[in-house]
Amino acid sequence: MLCDDALLVIGLRWDGFSPHLMAYDRLKGVIVQIDISPGARLDWRVGSEKRCTGRFGENGYEPCKSGLPPRSGFSACQNCSSFPLQECAFNPRCDGELCDHPACGGMHDVYLAFYGDMVKVGMTRSERLPTRVVEQGADAYCRVATYGSRRLARNAELCIASLTGAAERIPSKYFLSSLANLPNRNAIAANHGRCEGLIGDMLGIDISAPKLLDGYPLRQPLWQIPALKATCGAYSGESLGAKGPYLVYRGYFGLDAVRLSDLAGRTVLV
Repeated sequence: MLCDDALLVIGLRWDGFSPHLMAYDRLKGVIVQIDISPGARLDWRVGSEKRCTGRFGENGYEPCKSGLPPRSGFSACQNCSSFPLQECAFNPRCDGELCDHPACGGMHDVYLAFYGDMVKVGMTRSERLPTRVVEQGADAYCRVATYGSRRLARNAELCIASLTGAAERIPSKYFLSSLANLPNRNAIAANHGRCEGLIGDMLGIDISAPKLLDGYPLRQPLWQIPALKATCGAYSGESLGAKGPYLVYRGYFGLDAVRLSDLAGRTVLV
């Protein structure tokens, strides 16, 4: 679906606990927001093909000139990417001395995020930590340590994952099933204490206390586990709100969910 009046989704942005699904109106040449707030009516048709989402430069948003599909795992092509070498987004090769990119040499935090009775480890730029854990839909989080480069933080992330058994990704099925329950504060406290002991004993690091994240527009517990729908295709229903990368809506036969982060680069008719 590449008709002229379709919107190109360019990303999901969170301001605190307020999600904004942003899209580019190619006919008008402006960025618009697709309403996903609780109570909003969804009547979408989502295309199966992906295109580069473009970039934000000194003059604001710049659509991709090539319009080529991005590589798997990315929403932008290499020319529009914020990293000189896209692989460095996940596995940095230097501390910024090879590329002189500020994201590589800047301060990064390693953190633990808690989901039900699961723990995830991650790393992000220090100033983005509160936003990053909301983007990922965590029930709570704590900062483990701060490092002077992205490469050092990634190495520490791998070490802590091995030491604590923390996951690097939370499966969709588990995430959606957890929405039928209130966040498990006892599990959060128990997992934080276990990780705190391991990281303190083995690495000599005192991790911060867990901070609960309870301001999402999607309220728990849901009365049933939402069914994850294929990203492309037609959607119709009433939005119940978003948590992290997922939007839950009331469909014809119960609760359904769509992964908002997978909409980036796709065209949507609304």
